[in-house]
Amino acid sequence: MKKNDLINLFLMLTLLNGCGGNSEPKAEEKQSEISLAKSQITFYLPSWFDPVGEIIIRSQSGETITSANTLSLNNEKITIESNQIITIEYTPTSKSILCPVTIGCGDSYNDEHQDINANGKIDYNEAFTVDIFFSTKVFLSPGANKVYFSLLSQIESSTEVNSHLKSLSITPNYHQTYVDKENTRRYKFLADGSYYALFKSIKSPQSIRLIKESLTLFVQNNEISDIATDYFTNLDDYLSEQQKSNDDALINDDLVKEKFSLNRLLANSSKHFTPSHSPDVNDKILLEQFRNVLAFINIQELKYNNEASDKITELSSILTDDSTHTLAIFSEILTEILQLYSPTNDTAAGFYQYQGLDINYRGSPYTWIISGIYKETEINLELRIPQWRISAARGDLFEASILGNVRSKYTSLTLNTDNLLLKFDGVTDVFNDEKAKTATLNLITNLSILTENGEITGRINMTGERVKNESEVLASILKQFSFSGLLTTKNQTTNISIIAVKNSQSLTQNENDFIYDVLLDIPSSGSADFRLSISGLSTDFERLDNVNLALRMQGKVLALTLAQNNDTRKLIIKGLDGRWLSLLQQKKDYTGQLYFGNKIIGEVITIRGLPGILFPNGDFHSIF
Repeated sequence: MKKNDLINLFLMLTLLNGCGGNSEPKAEEKQSEISLAKSQITFYLPSWFDPVGEIIIRSQSGETITSANTLSLNNEKITIESNQIITIEYTPTSKSILCPVTIGCGDSYNDEHQDINANGKIDYNEAFTVDIFFSTKVFLSPGANKVYFSLLSQIESSTEVNSHLKSLSITPNYHQTYVDKENTRRYKFLADGSYYALFKSIKSPQSIRLIKESLTLFVQNNEISDIATDYFTNLDDYLSEQQKSNDDALINDDLVKEKFSLNRLLANSSKHFTPSHSPDVNDKILLEQFRNVLAFINIQELKYNNEASDKITELSSILTDDSTHTLAIFSEILTEILQLYSPTNDTAAGFYQYQGLDINYRGSPYTWIISGIYKETEINLELRIPQWRISAARGDLFEASILGNVRSKYTSLTLNTDNLLLKFDGVTDVFNDEKAKTATLNLITNLSILTENGEITGRINMTGERVKNESEVLASILKQFSFSGLLTTKNQTTNISIIAVKNSQSLTQNENDFIYDVLLDIPSSGSADFRLSISGLSTDFERLDNVNLALRMQGKVLALTLAQNNDTRKLIIKGLDGRWLSLLQQKKDYTGQLYFGNKIIGEVITIRGLPGILFPNGDFHSIF
């Protein structure tokens, strides 16, 4: 049916019913005019595993739909009916892999490990066997569906809880539908990272089983153990390593988005949700969910409602360029001083001065009392390290405690750190090797960020680096930080989670240097579980002209991408199961389509200034 015919049909229905709005056609008119859709399934298995094996696809009831033996899993394509839940199982012919982790994959635990140097360790590039079964459970949307076998996909294939609702993702992080066809790299990074983190986390023959049990407990009950924390830290480290080895801005943008998604997963609330799926191709659930969102976000005027706007504006007044600059100064001081005045530099205990700072450095236990003005920032810190560890394979590692504050013009940081980890690059001799002058600093601490407008308190994880910049000068930079805690102002006390990643590959620290993903709980009478993620902004979080939003309300998840260019506004709304709406506004004229996978199930038209969706059976539903 052509668009003009659809419009004429709508006008006739309007005259017959005496009004615009939502017409109610007869039952026979509501029958689907879209033929039964098909799904094309393709696969991705990380390259460490054997691509030769057997694929079995089962229905929700467990019956075999189809099976195949494959010589190259990542080149297979299977077509079956869409709109159904399926489980995909893959059994490789060989269980042998080469350890991909430079520091090794733990202790040797069976005779099938090729222990080349007979040290009882699974070293980098040594072959060993892993008893891993690959599976995933997904709801098929029409068109392309690509599944990425990962540790989470295996765990969730046998549970009723889906982690993507916790991370505010519209599909599981291992299921790519037609609407996300351009994001292949992101899914690959997460699938590869899920197993790389597993191998890096192995410490004993029981490690794989214990890690899977810990992740299952986290997905089901939101209980995160030390084992799960170590696993997710290794996953984040994997993404960071990929950033270091890539100069491509688009690739690094994908990596940053995966870090955002991972942080949202770890910052989820204790309540979990089970996804519900509609087998009806023409279901209007996405439109209904979008209308509910309009109670919080005015798309036409590009602003939040008063309640959400007040809270987000208050956040913008606390998390500013000045506060992030203060965090960067704190990271820089620790990185510089612990490299210059420590066993790393073979420095004797004593009193030192460094760029306006007085440093009292003592031994046994190692203690640094630091005070003074550094780059217009007042510093008062006391750091204690009971033991220094030197490792040729893993660099310098130590735990520490720190108390004190860092004050800039508008921001005061108050610190009480119970776990500080400084890790130098792995080198043979950290005292004499030139490479030891660089370092990576990982700091986990309880922290308060206080301004005149309010306070953010909680736990922060910061990653800084000491590197040679573009001018070949050693410099310290803050690469990323994540924060989970409370936002407190005169008007609110709100759960908040923040992750900020350096916005460029430049090895200098600049203003507006971070891109954020901010997660806020904003319960209201309209939705007690309303949770909002604001992503892609450097400051001014209340802006809605060019931003990515992810939100949960009434147990449903939506993703919104807004882009504004002069008088043209583009909006993409994505819902569960590959349902999405493309909306283009040029002044008062709206166009676009409502999709399920690759199937258009409705056309966006504008009648007398009213934008709405016209369905093939003549139904017209206003958008706003």
